[in-house]
Amino acid sequence: MHADESTGEDATGDPPASSLWDRLDVIDAEITGVIGRLIRVETGIEEFRSDLDDFEVRAAEIAAQAPPGAGQTPDPAGPQTLDMRVLVPWVRENLALVLQRKIPQTSAPHWCRQWWQHPEAIVRLEALRRAWSVAVHEPGAGMSNYLLQVDQHLAVLMGEHGPFVGCTGGQHKPDSQARYLEQDDPTEEFYLAVEHATAGPANRSRPDLVPTTPTRKDSR
Repeated sequence: MHADESTGEDATGDPPASSLWDRLDVIDAEITGVIGRLIRVETGIEEFRSDLDDFEVRAAEIAAQAPPGAGQTPDPAGPQTLDMRVLVPWVRENLALVLQRKIPQTSAPHWCRQWWQHPEAIVRLEALRRAWSVAVHEPGAGMSNYLLQVDQHLAVLMGEHGPFVGCTGGQHKPDSQARYLEQDDPTEEFYLAVEHATAGPANRSRPDLVPTTPTRKDSR
């Protein structure tokens, strides 16, 4: 059997044995390289796990040293009780120094730079502060809906029949034309009559829910 010197093949057409061994050596080297890379990856994973364990231990130590309540998410609506030290600067920064209106001397819209002298203004502006505190955390139309509430409340406060009607040019006037709506409370007999009318059949016979009938005086 003689090899073809031009092709490197023997008379049967197969490559010589030396060429096959060379290819096997190349494949063996490639396998060795892949194994080495796998070993390095496994080593890196083990190092990452070790670093992660150290991080978890450190995080647990920091959490144990933190004061009670630390890390808790604050209520986005802010304080739910009226705090004038919170409300006054909020109105200044979010309404008084942001909104622009033409304030005439005698007609609406009326504004009072001492709005905190008006109870209705305190109630409405505190409601707006709470609505704003929620809206700033809402995506999409949250702030737009809040501004609609601003327009509605300011329309009442600054209108011809609102609490600022006597505060011309933004100046507070104690002798405002606006008056409290006031209320006359009903009598105890009224409460009993309503409770009797709205009570279920099993409770209508209860003595404490039976309204008393006023005694008519003798006109003679």
